[in-house]
Amino acid sequence: MTTIVIPMAGQSSRFYNAGYTVPKYKLRIDNKSVFYYALKGFNSFKEHFFLIIGIKNILDENFVIKEMLKLGFDNYEIVLLDHPTNGQAETVVKGIEACGNKINDIMIFNIDTFRKDINFPVEFDIGECYGYLETFIGTGMNWSNILPKDHGSHEVRMTAEKQGISEYCCTGLYYFKDFSLLSESYYSWLKNNCENNEIYIAPLYNYLIKRGYRICYSVINKNDVIFCGVPDEYKLIKDGFYW
Repeated sequence: MTTIVIPMAGQSSRFYNAGYTVPKYKLRIDNKSVFYYALKGFNSFKEHFFLIIGIKNILDENFVIKEMLKLGFDNYEIVLLDHPTNGQAETVVKGIEACGNKINDIMIFNIDTFRKDINFPVEFDIGECYGYLETFIGTGMNWSNILPKDHGSHEVRMTAEKQGISEYCCTGLYYFKDFSLLSESYYSWLKNNCENNEIYIAPLYNYLIKRGYRICYSVINKNDVIFCGVPDEYKLIKDGFYW
């Protein structure tokens, strides 16, 4: 059973600075919350285990419980960390370490991204790879990217954060065959990097690739993903939401 990991350790600072008075995940679109739409795409995973990770005294547990009930997801745990983290990777690793359930393979997804009908890719057999990243074709320097190993291949040569190394931009959906792979990559990064920078998920796959693990990528239609991570994106979709 795959664990769906939803990191929610952000403090919505860009939204508060823009004048909003509630955290991003509570904002309304077509009378439903950003949280609701971010998880709605997991309808086919209702029997799987969901792990919601937030920060103590910041995440509204009661709100999350009510939204999970509306979605029909009843197999979940909420983990509250004591302090803000240094990025999504730390949130996920520390949250899973604090979880009461045994965690094997994991699928990580952003709370501010909306996807229709999330499912495992059909382009390759996930049983034959140790992780994959979901992508779309796009441009810009604000994305995580993958570089394919070969033309026509679904294997990843390398990943990068905000460097524009290819047209393959990550949607924010990441899969690891086992949590230990992410954990090992994360702690190796901590050991070998002195900078106190935000730690992203995508670049951690490079550790596994260099050690011979087969990492793959899938490609979805750009129209099948909606981003709601910053106030301008929220404004664009609020009145024109079409799902």
